[in-house]
Amino acid sequence: MTRLALIDDDQALEFFRALLGAEPARETAIAELIRAEVSARGFCQRATTVRRICRFAAPVVNLDVAMVNDLCTQLEREGDILMADAGLLVAPPLRAIDLGQGRFRLATSLTTQRLQTLLPGSWGLVGIGRTCQAENAAHFRARVAEMVGKVLTPAAWACLDRVPAADQAWLDGLDRRLRATPEPAGSLEHDEPLAWSGCRMTAEGVRWQSSAHAVDACLWRARTRYGYWRHAWCREGPPSTSPFVSCGADAGSRTVFALARVQGPPLTLVVTQDDARAVLTIPHWLPVAEYRYLTVCATHREIERSGSRWSLSREQVAGVLAMLEARLGLVMDSGTGG
Repeated sequence: MTRLALIDDDQALEFFRALLGAEPARETAIAELIRAEVSARGFCQRATTVRRICRFAAPVVNLDVAMVNDLCTQLEREGDILMADAGLLVAPPLRAIDLGQGRFRLATSLTTQRLQTLLPGSWGLVGIGRTCQAENAAHFRARVAEMVGKVLTPAAWACLDRVPAADQAWLDGLDRRLRATPEPAGSLEHDEPLAWSGCRMTAEGVRWQSSAHAVDACLWRARTRYGYWRHAWCREGPPSTSPFVSCGADAGSRTVFALARVQGPPLTLVVTQDDARAVLTIPHWLPVAEYRYLTVCATHREIERSGSRWSLSREQVAGVLAMLEARLGLVMDSGTGG
């Protein structure tokens, strides 16, 4: 016989704390809910998942739908979930990134509690990413293999050798696609009208402006009612009225850096340093390859809609700056470097 018990608000809050290992309103707790949902189902619609999580947490906290959507995007960039066509969230295979000296970064939709059971070690968080200091590195690798996962180097994980840089060649590739296989004007708006904004480079940096003020823009974006961004590249106005080629969110982000590099002014990162550490403040969302590379270098990070901040050891700064300059055209503020 199934028995139901009524609990008060305080008991409900304690239940969520025990379940998630954090306060229900914290990003780390909501990320756990998203992982649990995707891991349990294998794949699920993003919009449905976001609604289900908001309803589940409603007894103790009112979650902002846009924030949950943004966390889905962050988890995709972390490699904890995959985004497939038609807004599907998919559970990926387990990947462990070897950070050296028995320390690993885990990319998987398995919840942290489940990972702690399967992979013994000392667990920690960097942002919403999970790291583990293995009790025994060889045993850890064997357990990952038993779970049909792979252990990767940071370079292999980031795929920097397989992803193009953000430069003129990248923009030329978009133009070739536009000439060869243009998509009909308005074809992205079969479900709903979209409010397109064009990307323009100004003295103040990247600005997204309405079609009335961005008539010469080539990169456009619009947020759907499901909370994710659509990006498009076209040469004759917004994609609602001119032929275009679709860009995924990652390609859209890479195109922003390419436009800043080619059209100017280039995007500037700020570096502040003390005796032991350096903090990099980077404007705009990084493309996935460069983002993932930084996730395995940084010991702390703060991700916002307008950009990100990364804490690194001083020994890593020169290599990371060289990578960001070569691949994204980022330049360091001359008044902040050390």
